[in-house]
Parts: sequence; structure tokens; C-alpha cells
Amino acid sequence: MSFPHNNEGRKVITDIYDYETCKEIVNNGCVSGVCSQHIYYADTISFFDKYEGEILSEITEILGVDTLVEIFKQHDADYDAYRNDCVWTFIELVAMDVVTEMEKIEYEQNALIEEYMQPVHA
Repeated sequence: MSFPHNNEGRKVITDIYDYETCKEIVNNGCVSGVCSQHIYYADTISFFDKYEGEILSEITEILGVDTLVEIFKQHDADYDAYRNDCVWTFIELVAMDVVTEMEKIEYEQNALIEEYMQPVHA
């Protein structure tokens, strides 16, 4: 998936969190603390401020603008909490992409192995 922001924020996330961590993020969410580099407001707000356009574009494209409105409402317009949750949502979306892509590759590899293991008929 390509977004108009060169995917710089996405690259940062995929460089920090490996496949196993992404699986944990998908299963437990960022709220679980598995995102070791993005636990505290200082970290998430800094990330949001740097990649705001990309974060908001991805959330809007995948989940819809109503998600951003809901996040804002959930926190009674607390801008710091909003930015934190937007970053966590973004990280969770990136993690889902990483896991989905890896599962697709594993599936294709397993299918190829099964194909090679089929008996050869002369």
C-alpha cells in the first residue's frame, strides 16, 4: 500500500518492530506495552508530530475519518491523548500489514513445497 508521504513513518515502525513483535501488537494492541519505543506520550507525540500527515492519511484511508473523530471524542478533546492513540492506531495498522504479508509469503512457500513434494508421474 502506498501513501503520499513516502511511508517514512511506516519504515521507522518496521525497522523498530520485528515480525514477532508485530504479531504481539496485532494480538494485544499497543496498549499492552509491547511497543517498547512508543509507550510514553513523549515518544508517541514526537512521532505524531514528525509523521502526522502519513498517520492521519493511513487511518483515514483504512479505517475512515470517523475513527479520528471517535479517538478525539474518547479523550474529551485531550490533544495529547488523541495524538498518542493515533500513533498507536497507526502502529497497529502497520503491524497488521507486516503480519499479513509474512503470512502470505509463508503460505506461498508452503504451497510451493507441497507442489514439489507431489509424486512425479511418468
